[in-house]
Amino acid sequence: MKKNRIVFLITFIPYLVQGQSALDALRYSMNFYYGTARSVAMGNAFTALGGDFGALTINPAASAVYPYSELIFSPSFHTTITQSDFLNSSFKDSYTRLGISNIGYVGSRSKPNYSGIVGYSFAFGYNGLDNYSGQSKFSGKTNQSSWLAALAYNTNGIHATDMDFNNNQNPFYSSSASWRSLLAWNTSLLDTIPGSGGRDYVGATEAFKAGVIEIPGTLRQDFYRKSVGNSGEYVFNFGLNFSHRLFLGVNLGLQSINYTTKERYSESVENSHDFYQTQFLDFTHTYSLKCTGTGVNLKIGAILVPVDNFRLGFSISTPTWLQLDEEWEETITANFSDYHQSLQSPLGEYSYQVKTPYRWNVGAAFTFGSLGAISFDYEKVAYNNIRLSSHGESINPFSNENNYVIQEFNNTQNLRAGLELNLSGEFSLRGGYAYYGNPEKNWGSNTHIASLGIGMNWGKSFFCDMTFMQQLSHKEFFTLYDDVYEGSQVVYPSPKGSQLLTSSKLFFSLGFRF
Repeated sequence: MKKNRIVFLITFIPYLVQGQSALDALRYSMNFYYGTARSVAMGNAFTALGGDFGALTINPAASAVYPYSELIFSPSFHTTITQSDFLNSSFKDSYTRLGISNIGYVGSRSKPNYSGIVGYSFAFGYNGLDNYSGQSKFSGKTNQSSWLAALAYNTNGIHATDMDFNNNQNPFYSSSASWRSLLAWNTSLLDTIPGSGGRDYVGATEAFKAGVIEIPGTLRQDFYRKSVGNSGEYVFNFGLNFSHRLFLGVNLGLQSINYTTKERYSESVENSHDFYQTQFLDFTHTYSLKCTGTGVNLKIGAILVPVDNFRLGFSISTPTWLQLDEEWEETITANFSDYHQSLQSPLGEYSYQVKTPYRWNVGAAFTFGSLGAISFDYEKVAYNNIRLSSHGESINPFSNENNYVIQEFNNTQNLRAGLELNLSGEFSLRGGYAYYGNPEKNWGSNTHIASLGIGMNWGKSFFCDMTFMQQLSHKEFFTLYDDVYEGSQVVYPSPKGSQLLTSSKLFFSLGFRF
């Protein structure tokens, strides 16, 4: 049986694939605004309110509203819970990590004017944008498909001699085969199909029966993944106060990206006698990726107070131009009844650029004197304007990914709302809700975030805020490898799994006003 190669794009969760894809660019482009405990508690609906360091990343005019100077620091605890369903089995995993969501300083200066420029401000510090940490593991048994069979299928067309190590070539640098194909071939997990001219392959989990290739017995499949990282923005801000009616601000934003993921996938036989042809027992594939990046953007914003107790806000941000640097490596360990071998790839390195989408915000807020405030935000983000590129190459190697972005990503509309009640001079109660539209047309889901917080003031100089934020659960679907086809017929359907993802975050802010 000759297995014709048909590419099946995995668009659910990009397990076991290298970076530099449209989905990676999307990950680094999404902002959920993890700033101060107060801004998060009110759903980050601060485009029109201002007066909070967390709001600076949304609207630079927020600093011009400050009537005092402030120093603030916000540690946080991030917890993700993953409920996985795979091959009729359910698994639950959780992961908690300590981080810093905000640290900043705002300097406010007043002028003795009654009109015109009556004050100015400057601010610098850091606000979190997104958290990438999480962990999941699951396993199951099947005799219907195999990771190795799918790898053999996707290696078809490459001549076996191009994957051999010898004095004249190192295939990791000379072959067009994927690194995992090279690892599998050189640990005897792949073999050529007789009569194929050395260009069609069979996996060690497959066997010939009456001239037909099939999986002869039950395989146990195990998967584990742990990701750690975050994105954030260093803000350098200047603001102007015009007659306490118009507030203007501008930001230079320097974004940082840190993302590390480690994955482990294995297959092992339930009954070794079923695999007597290849003597296969088990294999384990590990993959690690580290991505770091920096980027720059500009934002401008305004807050208008047309009448007392009512505010309007507007801000617009340029795209962030990110420079990303990736390192990755893979290892395969193979065990047969009479053979054992492990092979590790070299360290892969690649640098590329991502232009994130522009975004703009409008907001309205009502204040009730010293009693509190209510605010609403609308944000528009053009995710289909994301672009990947690489300097120094005459032809953009990301043309396929950029076409995928255009065809599969949306312009999203995000909504945020917040409420603050000052129950006394020392105690405040806050609540908020945020809706972030799904950036993908055919996959993914909308994001819903609810938050509740309290604020406490001790005198006029010291304050402490605490907020609990809950991202409501949403389901994502995944496959771990491709379907295998013969012609147009699926002969090995890849198992489809699902994950119910929930995350929560606890914020603390400590601040001094002077």
